[in-house]
Amino acid sequence: MKSRKEVETLSAHVDLSTEHIRQQLRAIAHRQLPQPGHRQVPFTLVETVLCYGLFYLLDPHSYGGANINTVPFEVKQLAAFFCRTPGSITSKMLNLDGSRPHSTQAEPQLFAFFASEPSRYFELYRTILTTARTLALYEDILPDFLHV
Repeated sequence: MKSRKEVETLSAHVDLSTEHIRQQLRAIAHRQLPQPGHRQVPFTLVETVLCYGLFYLLDPHSYGGANINTVPFEVKQLAAFFCRTPGSITSKMLNLDGSRPHSTQAEPQLFAFFASEPSRYFELYRTILTTARTLALYEDILPDFLHV
């Protein structure tokens, strides 16, 4: 049985309001790469949800330090929008599927939820992209990598 906190965390991801999406997309669009030696900002809920969608395109276990530059173009494009490295994106994916021991418990639960409710995922994905387009974040900035 899930704790109240786990349910609230899952709900925060799957029940994102359009306004929260808009706020997070604006923050991402104004983000800059961190200075050398400084940590990246934590992933937003929108970033995490979009990273989940990449599972429809690739297996993050197939990419690592030696071949990270061979990730699909969509990963590179998403990484550029997020001001993150492609390795950061695949690491988030590994957190989501529960492969990393230090991921939060909420990430694998989100993965399991979206895997069991793909229609809910695609609905949220479409809402994120629709909101992005209203902010002039077009295909060249935030691509529709799932072609919905």
